[in-house]
Amino acid sequence: MRIKTALVLVVTLTLAACGGGKQKGVVKFKGSTPNTSLAVKRDNRAVSSHCPKCDDPLKIDEVRCPKVKTCGAKVEWDSTYTCGPCGGSGVCQACVWMENQKGQCYACRGEGFIAYQGKTPDCKNCSGKKVCPICAGTQKCDYCKGRKMFDKAEVMALVEKSNPPDGAADPAAKPEADTKKAEPKKEEPKKEEGKAPEEPKKEEAPKKE
Repeated sequence: MRIKTALVLVVTLTLAACGGGKQKGVVKFKGSTPNTSLAVKRDNRAVSSHCPKCDDPLKIDEVRCPKVKTCGAKVEWDSTYTCGPCGGSGVCQACVWMENQKGQCYACRGEGFIAYQGKTPDCKNCSGKKVCPICAGTQKCDYCKGRKMFDKAEVMALVEKSNPPDGAADPAAKPEADTKKAEPKKEEPKKEEGKAPEEPKKEEAPKKE
């Protein structure tokens, strides 16, 4: 009886080592939370999903890696995923990094303006709104809206947004302005129909006296 139990255990461990069981699909959150209004324009946060065995990109809900010969891992996906930028805290990371205890703008310290040479122009970071430009004063993570988690459908949408299909225009990308100036076209002299081109006149030789 003990021998049979040992054999079953060996077979089970062998199947597990060979990838017989299902492995959890991998979701990667890349980039970090911008901490200023200027950095928002360069927000590089993205989400991608991968095969747990070969690490190749894999769509969520795919049950097996398409690389059957070299991988072929059986995959299952979680129903929820922890927000990457805030690490599941739900707190605005810009406020954490800038030590804003009350969700105030770090640049003007909640004043809405910065005094300079007797003048008080609006703060450029918050545009005079007095609050953190990332969380708008809520102190909640702007990525997950303070919920700490994403469900599977939301993660699928984030992956699709981060990796638009080939040929699809990125709505955030602005078309580059054409800096080349159009050169003025040179007008060619018009040829009159029916007339042969005039030959250049030859200079007459001076007459001998």
